[in-house]
Amino acid sequence: MEELRAANCETFRVDEGISRRSFLKPELDRLMQEAVAGDVLVFCSLDRIAEYQRDLAEFFVKCQVLGVDVVVLREGLNTLENPGVFQVMAAFVGFGRGLDDERRALAIEKAKRKQGRPSKLSEEQQLEAVEMKASGKTISQIAATFSVSRATIYSLLEPKTSKLDAFANIPRDELREIMFGKREQN
Repeated sequence: MEELRAANCETFRVDEGISRRSFLKPELDRLMQEAVAGDVLVFCSLDRIAEYQRDLAEFFVKCQVLGVDVVVLREGLNTLENPGVFQVMAAFVGFGRGLDDERRALAIEKAKRKQGRPSKLSEEQQLEAVEMKASGKTISQIAATFSVSRATIYSLLEPKTSKLDAFANIPRDELREIMFGKREQN
């Protein structure tokens, strides 16, 4: 607080009882809602603004959009004297979002490759189950053969049900390619 008085600040806002674990800052939020172009916000240090780098960068971008300057005493940041700080912070925001987009795309790709929960039946058993259904066996008989639930057999056969009659006369290696997209390795 002494640093702010020494910097000739006119108005003081303090978020009391805020720990690093609980980063709710109602006074800072209120300050940002009331800020108008031409205001200068003075902080003792960067950690009084945000807990994470990305949040800090987004804060600076909001200030630039509002036309509000920021001075951070301990770190010597001053957008009045060096408006380039805003561009650097905007670059950090873009960089962070780019990383988030990249991570999200990788996670989606990984999930697609994994395709959900692994099957209870091996590829060989899946082929056999399709052949059994095509030859007239009931779902219950097929499930009992492999000691799995009827739901497991239904989920296996459901996308292929309309094609089961066609599967009856298809050689096993072609059926494997239709079901799994690959040929049997010799």
